Amino acid sequence: MAEWLDFQIRLEGYWIWLTLIPLALAGTCYIYRHTLPAVASPLRWTLVALRGLAMALLLAVLAEIVVDWWNKQVIHPWVLVLVDTSASMATAEEGQSRFAAAAAALSDPDFVQALASARLAVWGFAETPYALDLDTLSRVAASGRATDLSWALTRGLEQVADREQLAGVLLVSDGAHNLGEDPGRVAAQAGVPVYALGVGGIRPPADLRVSSLRAAEPGYLGRPLRLEAELSSWGYAGRQVKALLSEGGQALSEQVVVLTEGPQALSFELRSAAAGPHTYRLEVAPLEGEAARDNNAALAFVEVLQERLKILLLGGGPSVDLAFVRRSLEADSTLTVDCWVEERPGRFYQGKQLSPEGLAATDAVVLVDPGPSLMGPALAQYVQQGGGLLLVGGPRTWQEGAVPPEMARLLPVELAVGKGLVTQQTPLSMGLEGREHPVVRLVQDKEGSASDPWAQLPPLPGYLEGVRRREGAAVLVEGNTPDRPPVMAAGASGRGKVIAALSAAFWRLDLLSSGAGGRPQTIRRFWQNAVKWLATKTSAGRVRAWTENSIHRSGEGVVFAAQVFDELLRPQSGANVEVTLGDGRSLQLQDQGRGEYRGVWRGLGAGDYRWRAQVLAGQTPIGGDEGRFSVEEHTLESADLQANPTLLEEIARLSGGHYQPLAQWRQAVEQLNARPRLVQQHRSLAWWGPPWPLILAVALLAAEWVLRKRSGML
Repeated sequence: MAEWLDFQIRLEGYWIWLTLIPLALAGTCYIYRHTLPAVASPLRWTLVALRGLAMALLLAVLAEIVVDWWNKQVIHPWVLVLVDTSASMATAEEGQSRFAAAAAALSDPDFVQALASARLAVWGFAETPYALDLDTLSRVAASGRATDLSWALTRGLEQVADREQLAGVLLVSDGAHNLGEDPGRVAAQAGVPVYALGVGGIRPPADLRVSSLRAAEPGYLGRPLRLEAELSSWGYAGRQVKALLSEGGQALSEQVVVLTEGPQALSFELRSAAAGPHTYRLEVAPLEGEAARDNNAALAFVEVLQERLKILLLGGGPSVDLAFVRRSLEADSTLTVDCWVEERPGRFYQGKQLSPEGLAATDAVVLVDPGPSLMGPALAQYVQQGGGLLLVGGPRTWQEGAVPPEMARLLPVELAVGKGLVTQQTPLSMGLEGREHPVVRLVQDKEGSASDPWAQLPPLPGYLEGVRRREGAAVLVEGNTPDRPPVMAAGASGRGKVIAALSAAFWRLDLLSSGAGGRPQTIRRFWQNAVKWLATKTSAGRVRAWTENSIHRSGEGVVFAAQVFDELLRPQSGANVEVTLGDGRSLQLQDQGRGEYRGVWRGLGAGDYRWRAQVLAGQTPIGGDEGRFSVEEHTLESADLQANPTLLEEIARLSGGHYQPLAQWRQAVEQLNARPRLVQQHRSLAWWGPPWPLILAVALLAAEWVLRKRSGML
């Protein structure tokens, strides 16, 4: 950047004082022409200079001299350029790939000239961002297996040398974000405008893909297992394809499918010959002209169980919610439900008594509107030792002081002291973590992720005020109100798992949505899926480790989590938790506090993996856990090749920038306004007022006096 200096001297007092300076100098010279004793000429002139400067300085102060100067700079702003190099950018449209179109625009001489006066920080990104050179853009391959717009924005901004001089971010992408957190939220918090250039049309390219494959419910040996799949196609309506379901290379079922435009549902029913883990594969033969072929298959992992689950249903007293929950659970033939109702504190109808032995034989416990007597040490110990607990709240539960401390510590939320149920119509919506949680994900029906079934339910009559999600817990369903209160939350405690329903009168969701067009199955299936998830046993001992999913798409980070406990089964922090794959590669999990550890393994190729977690406290081994997962050939990118300009528009709007299609890059660069700026800084020094002129004058006169004394002068 160019820089120069301008200055001037001006008076704020009377100029007559300056005319006395020559007289003062002349008088000083006259006085020192004859000295007693006589001194050498160099000393005489030194004394003249000291006194003359002191007198001149004092007269200049009386004249009130002010010195002004201006430091001027030409600032060349920074521009952060982010270029999407993920595989979706290789999609061909009108005879040219999206990435080739972007490279041509960024290499245009007019584009280079428009940003010639700016300093550019250029980064490419897919799963992760990396430094890029615009001059070599034509040699870059668009092959990333996923797109993380959030990480690209965050990392790119971190690398800009001078954030204060950053004019903005130029984001070149098709908007196909499929990894990481919400980029709109990151852009809104960045404090820098994002100018997005959208690449690709809104019409999906010709493609055929298996969007998903999953079990509709847990499998049981000897009982039918239903697998549900979604097959999506564009540009092949009316064509026939074969969909083959297999396990370990052995064909299990085959269907001939007539393709429609968009998604269509498939269903397979089979019986597993053995209990234990099973990995099923659904594949369709590729068609000519497909934009991607690695998305023609999908995997599903199913744990086939030996028998039906035993559920203990405990009610704090007769209630409509108790009857509703019981009816929902008994409608599932994979569950056996034993219902006990409290007659008075600590006693159940028919003289039944809770015991540790009885609880140990139960796969999951459901509490419906319990009072303090039901939420005691026995249930807390049951959860800590690996049991599953579903707490369905009600008026008894949420009255002040009703939840004992040992139960409050188990919950996935922190309860606020002195707070209770707020009576207010509370519409519902799916929580952010709930979208991927198996309890909520399996609730969704044929609309899949295209709609939120919870938003179509009637509102609850209230919510629990002041609750906060604990670290590591997941909010499955929340209130669709400005403060977004948790309504359904899930988490781990000890070796067990807990789901809490933080409201009351859940029967209303069933009753008021029954009838034409209603969706009572949403809440019914939630109770059923909740107890099945809670009944899935975790490892014993002081260490529990798991992956968030059993099946991952290529390019997706594999999230490992672990909990570590001390000898008294209290959360233990400060441990060394290492996960090792079968080929010897290892990952160190990071301590999240409260005995919880977490890490993400990125870049794993397609295949089946076995892992083992080993935990050390200092140098002492304290336990381990193990498991397996699979990575599909199907990448996150090939899951959806359609451009998403709507997301880019949202990112630009939230950041204070603008969105333009790639063809209109000139408007985007003009709005970016990366022209040089002239910045000047003015400073002034006044001689009247500050103490330094007087101090300097006194110092000069003192030096003169010392020299006179040393010379023996009067």
